[in-house]
Amino acid sequence: MKTGYLHHTLMALLLATSLLPAAASATRTLIYSDHEPLGGMRTRFINDVLFPAIEAARLTA
Repeated sequence: MKTGYLHHTLMALLLATSLLPAAASATRTLIYSDHEPLGGMRTRFINDVLFPAIEAARLTA
C-alpha cells in the first residue's frame, strides 16, 4: 500500500518539475487603453516612463 502512495507522489513531483521551466518562461502582454487622444500627455508618460520602467524591472528579475 505504501508503494502505491510513493509512486503517486514521485509521479506528481516529476510532473511539477517538468512544468516549472514552461511557467518560468511564460510571457505577459500588457495592453494600455485610454480615452485620451494618441500623443496626449498621459499617453506620452506611459510610453516614456511607465513602459521603460516595466521593461527594466523585467530584465533585472
